[in-house]
Amino acid sequence: MDIKHLVFSGGAYRGFYMFGAYKHLIEQSYIKHNILQSIHCVSVGSIFAALICLNLDLNELEEYIINKPWDKLFNFSPEFILKLTSELGIYDIDIFVDIFTTLLKSKGLSKDITLKELYEYSNIEIFIYTTKLSTWEKDVFSHKTHPDLKVIEATYMSSTLPGLFKPIFFNESYYLDGGLINSYPLNECLDCSYNPMEILSIVAKNESASEIIRNKNEINLFSFSWCILNNIISNSQENYYHNGRIENELIIPVKNLDINDASNIIKNKNIRTEIIKDGENFAKLFLSYKITKQY
Repeated sequence: MDIKHLVFSGGAYRGFYMFGAYKHLIEQSYIKHNILQSIHCVSVGSIFAALICLNLDLNELEEYIINKPWDKLFNFSPEFILKLTSELGIYDIDIFVDIFTTLLKSKGLSKDITLKELYEYSNIEIFIYTTKLSTWEKDVFSHKTHPDLKVIEATYMSSTLPGLFKPIFFNESYYLDGGLINSYPLNECLDCSYNPMEILSIVAKNESASEIIRNKNEINLFSFSWCILNNIISNSQENYYHNGRIENELIIPVKNLDINDASNIIKNKNIRTEIIKDGENFAKLFLSYKITKQY
């Protein structure tokens, strides 16, 4: 039975794993882009979902991901410390504008494209989950609920890690990373009453929740905050993780990284290449398992 609905978990750098897995499944025709109908996604998964809707050449997208100078985009200077108190975050939506603009332009689309316009372009529904701070409840952005919301704004709000990104005030509330409440929106996809056999979820799942602090003598505010956020999101994912709920669930076990590891991913394209390759290898294992199960 053909895959028509996708679910992507959140998890920052874990998006590189998911890209590698998705690319391999497309290459093997396990996923066929032209019959996709919906994507349920959160955090980095929402960025990936929006790019899928553009139907970009995946080899070119891989080159973009690997070779883009991410360290220049996420550069750090002492003045950023002041932004934590005055602007509630180090980075702002300009980073997302930078990520998306070139890719949108390659398809003749504006950086101001809305959720409705993206749906009309792709005919794929995307459901982007986020956290509404005023009620501490999950919220969802789609072409039906927020047709005029810009895609870049929706993905940014779903990915706004506290302290790292400046939150947007929207609909009388600040919005934060959807992974703080639910980093794996599989249940939401199932609630849509799709045929479960037509759903594929790709989840990059931490092997375990740990302190991710290897040397207490080197701990600082940033590494400590990273540890807290990582464990909150890991716990959120675990709460919504249902192994075996659907037939097509590609689980990518990933190790917890400390803030230095995350920094190295940003700086080193060889590490990004390895992570994408790891995602591809897990997709190969997934397909091998599916074939073996048939006999």
